[in-house]
Amino acid sequence: MTDKTTENTTIGGLAEPVVRAVREEIHHEAGLIREELRNELREQTRQRSLRMYGGAAVAALYGGGTFTVFLVLAAGLAVPAWVAALVVTVMLGALAVVLKNAAGRRPRRHHDHHDLLGFHGRPERPRRPVGQR
Repeated sequence: MTDKTTENTTIGGLAEPVVRAVREEIHHEAGLIREELRNELREQTRQRSLRMYGGAAVAALYGGGTFTVFLVLAAGLAVPAWVAALVVTVMLGALAVVLKNAAGRRPRRHHDHHDLLGFHGRPERPRRPVGQR
């Protein structure tokens, strides 16, 4: 003969930790799913942004081309067309050189001690080879 009250407390005693473990696992899995969805949305947004930048670059390229045609046609009113095309080509080449040089320069910092001093702000001492003292 079994006592039903003893069985219920034993099962109830086991059920509480199991329920707690299942809840914790569900919360953990939900967090993983949220993180995975967040990462997927970031990746899709990044791809969409790249496509938008690509489209903007193509539009800018067409705009630059039409502006070049405008410059050639406008200059062609004053000089022969081949001279106008040559002048615009030289102007665009000079602009390209100026932009390239401007992009290559590093901005100057007035108080940049890392160039003159060591990594931690101390003057670097020349290192001697291991065998020499």
